[in-house]
Amino acid sequence: IYAILFTLEMAIRFIAAGCRVELITDFMEHGENVSSGASNFRILRVLRITRMLHVIRSVRLIRVIHAFRELILSILDTTRQLGWAMILLLLIIYSFSILFTDAVSNEQLTDPQRLDLSNAQQYFGGVFIACETLFRACLSGFDWVDAADALKPVGEVWVQLFHIYVAFCSFAVLNVITGVFVNSAIKTREKDHETLVLHVQKFKDLVGKIWNKLDTSGDGQLTITEFEQMFKDPDMQAFFEAIEVNAVDASTLFDSLDADGDHLVSYEEFCQRCTQLHGSARAVDLFALTQQNGKVWDEVLSLKTQQQESTECLKFISQILMQHMGDPMLCVQVS
Repeated sequence: IYAILFTLEMAIRFIAAGCRVELITDFMEHGENVSSGASNFRILRVLRITRMLHVIRSVRLIRVIHAFRELILSILDTTRQLGWAMILLLLIIYSFSILFTDAVSNEQLTDPQRLDLSNAQQYFGGVFIACETLFRACLSGFDWVDAADALKPVGEVWVQLFHIYVAFCSFAVLNVITGVFVNSAIKTREKDHETLVLHVQKFKDLVGKIWNKLDTSGDGQLTITEFEQMFKDPDMQAFFEAIEVNAVDASTLFDSLDADGDHLVSYEEFCQRCTQLHGSARAVDLFALTQQNGKVWDEVLSLKTQQQESTECLKFISQILMQHMGDPMLCVQVS
């Protein structure tokens, strides 16, 4: 905003004053005291340069403007991938340039008087020239059809090889590089702490708005009846679809939101459970589920062992009772 206002102010002043804005500078340069004027002019230039240092303050905007900050971080993070991508592209260009340069040179040596090789020499007269041609053709710096037609005197095979090079770089190399950059930018944004905090804050604000709509009684507690009435609301269904929480019915979803099992859902429970159920399962969630399943399985095995031991004891007691059914004193002692 300050930059726009400053630019408008300077434009209005220039329109109003015209070339007279530089009269002070001209006077300092061509005054009677040349040394003094030059010194003052240098001071004026230093002052202008120091004013340019105000641009550094715009770096603070990175912390304020979130979208601008994400762009800067994404560009900085893709710098390493850009270096390797350029190395790969240069290797491909260098390999093809050697082939085309060698073909044009062999044709020129075979018949030095040929005039139809002038265009080929213009585009592929040396390795460096061929690298420039292939680089511009790859990035659409010029109409690469001219370079392809220049290879016709050398042979149709080289023309088709040039076509293969353009297709390979356009459809394979550049698209792969673009995909790598996009993937790196997405990962940078996902790992950014402030981005995560901002998303969590936006999610909590959304949960708060949905809670205000759910809690019709205003007591801070949500019953199964109130939840079932609001579950069919389109806004509610859109909210749960947005946070990727799919429930078969209202009762199942209410049980999932009821953390303490008191058949009431408070705002804290609703916010906490929506945050936990939001999105797909993560590695931490799967690990915790595996640990819980392991504990449950150990308890089941323990109960099974105890049941087997109890069954063996009952069998032993039954055998003793059957053998000594006639002795009442023994029956009393066993019981």
